[in-house]
Amino acid sequence: MNIQKMIEKYYITLGQNGKICVRPITKLTPDQVAEITAAKPEIVAILTAEKKAKETARKAREAGIAAIPGLELLRSTLNAKEGYRHALTEAMENEENDGVRLPARPTTDPAALAAQYPLAALWLRAEDYLCASNWRKLTAGQTAQTLILGGEIEKARETLENWLPKDFSD
Repeated sequence: MNIQKMIEKYYITLGQNGKICVRPITKLTPDQVAEITAAKPEIVAILTAEKKAKETARKAREAGIAAIPGLELLRSTLNAKEGYRHALTEAMENEENDGVRLPARPTTDPAALAAQYPLAALWLRAEDYLCASNWRKLTAGQTAQTLILGGEIEKARETLENWLPKDFSD
């Protein structure tokens, strides 16, 4: 049997210290156990290579996200604005508060930063789409993020603006 098919058939994963974990649907026969045991070095090699490839792809994605100019600045500004809004609401709901000790308003303007860093604003918009309950909108956010990391900014913008089909009737 092909090693890759064996991995899929028996749900084999990489364990710790060079061990493999086999999670079959049905109980394994002694012949199947012998077949898996004989192929263990190849299975470990394939699973290790897949794990390294996934790790490399993850690091490349993280590096691409970190390279977006102004992303962390815009994100922290939006978080500060949201924190201020929450603290102000809490202060207003507090009957003991006399209105003198209100939270300080953030000094940075998210709209100005979004205009200064349009790619970061586009990324955060795509990130917001990932929280959507509509599968079309969620998919548009995933596609836009992939396009942004691939350098296709205008295509990503179009994807976010046109996620709802023209003949939508649901």
